[in-house]
Amino acid sequence: MIYTLNAHEQFTILSIEKTSLTEAEWATIHEALMQLIMEQRSCLLNGEHVVHLDVKIVDSLMSLHDEFYANNLSFVLCSFDKIDKQVLHADKIQIAPTEIEGIDIICMEVIERELLDGE
Repeated sequence: MIYTLNAHEQFTILSIEKTSLTEAEWATIHEALMQLIMEQRSCLLNGEHVVHLDVKIVDSLMSLHDEFYANNLSFVLCSFDKIDKQVLHADKIQIAPTEIEGIDIICMEVIERELLDGE
């Protein structure tokens, strides 16, 4: 299994179950993430098992991040402890140390969007 999905009321957690990904495996995950955008679902991407990410995958993550936020959705990475934060562009993308902290970020962003929409 490449990944698992766990749907919650306001977001979906996609957990990568592999330590590293081939291009074909990443394409499968990318397709699932694009489907979440189409369904207007925010995403918490859990990389607990990941020990290596190819540069192309990191670039794709950056593009996905922009796509989620362009659609008024949250996209947060969590538990990518084994990957260098500089490689993940931690200054440009939301990264939480744990899944629960990632969930907190998404919930705060949902509240923020609701408050801004109410103005």
